[in-house]
Amino acid sequence: MKKLFFFVLLAVMTVAVKAQILYRITPTDSTAKPSYVVATMKFLNPLGIIDPDDSVKAAIQHTDRMAFLTHPDADSVNILNAARELPAGKNIRQFLSADELKSLNTILKAYEGIGIDNPAIQKVYGGLTPVALADKLDQLIFVANHMGEYDPTHTFDQWFKAQAQKNQMGMYGLCPVRRMAQKLEDMSASEQMAVLRPILNDYQARLAQLDKAVSAYKLRDLGGVANALNGTSSVCPSVGCMPTMAEKVKNMSIQKPTLFILDAAIVGGNHGLLKALADAGVKIQAVE
Repeated sequence: MKKLFFFVLLAVMTVAVKAQILYRITPTDSTAKPSYVVATMKFLNPLGIIDPDDSVKAAIQHTDRMAFLTHPDADSVNILNAARELPAGKNIRQFLSADELKSLNTILKAYEGIGIDNPAIQKVYGGLTPVALADKLDQLIFVANHMGEYDPTHTFDQWFKAQAQKNQMGMYGLCPVRRMAQKLEDMSASEQMAVLRPILNDYQARLAQLDKAVSAYKLRDLGGVANALNGTSSVCPSVGCMPTMAEKVKNMSIQKPTLFILDAAIVGGNHGLLKALADAGVKIQAVE
């Protein structure tokens, strides 16, 4: 039994060592330069993860452009932000039952000190769609429980955008921003509440999910990140979009060596981008 336990432990350790956040996409033409996919984590800062990682820096030097989920320019950000706001005259209260409103107030009072009826809090949270509110509450509870560990103003996307500008690399978006905005706007109230409700029902359990996802990322276990979040992320509104995204990544890689910057929850897991790329016949290799 002890021997069996040892070999199981060794196998787990081996998997953990091989797990990575950077993957090489090898073109069918062996003479062409490879492209890369780097998985990011929105609840960690790149300092200390990317800076000492020579493989990521080398990938930047050996590619000609960067591609994010959506284009990182200000116009694209504004379009997505507008899609995450309720129409004039509507309020988040209209989506919530009495118990859900009570739960929202419990969270806000725990972390902001005051509830949704306060004008200042209403201005920040009241006009958000349920999906946008879910993201806002995720950040609120995570930052409050990791003070000094995570700064939401210094993200992976910002770091990579700065590197692209420094190296004069073109920047692109895999998903057309207006189409992404339209997908968000077309989500029904029940679909949106399915994203928000787990947080309202038990925000401590949601915090545990986020902590588990971050821990998995630190181990470079992308499947663990996807499993921890359990499909509650609104980063990609539909699992069915992965084959389309994989085809776009494949085509862009053939055209020009590209560094793809994508959330780990999208990249890993049984329904993630790496699986979709493999299904599409793309050769992928983890970079040590």
